[in-house]
Amino acid sequence: MIENRDILQWELVDVYKKAETAANDLTEEKAVVSSLKKEQQALEKQILKDKEERKSLETDLEEATKSLDEDIESSNAKISGIEDEKMVLYRTLTQQKNASKEAQENMEDAHKLMISLGKERDNGKQVKKLEDELASAKGEILRLRSQINSSDVLVNDKPR
Repeated sequence: MIENRDILQWELVDVYKKAETAANDLTEEKAVVSSLKKEQQALEKQILKDKEERKSLETDLEEATKSLDEDIESSNAKISGIEDEKMVLYRTLTQQKNASKEAQENMEDAHKLMISLGKERDNGKQVKKLEDELASAKGEILRLRSQINSSDVLVNDKPR
């Protein structure tokens, strides 16, 4: 019996040790669970904060995209206007070149006519005819000069 009692006591000590170990393990597990819960709460707060920040960034991105789209539209309108103005200026320049060329040709013709008039001055009938042609050519030259000057005024008065 004493032997049984010693065995039982020894088993009881062993059970106490196991219970103490289990209690220590349980305490450690509770600490781990508590730590994990705190970590989970911190992560949930961070997720919420990140969602709010993402929403803010998406709003900023939408606003920036809208602003850039408006800038592109405005730039395209300006480019179109500049291209239209370029075409108008090109046509005006071409017209002026043609008018200038025609005026130059008319001046050369008038010069030739004046030389011819000087050579044939002795003949009264031809002189009168040539004077009439010269007057007509001078009138044409004045008309073309007036046209060139009015074209210059139109080009210079064009808003930019």
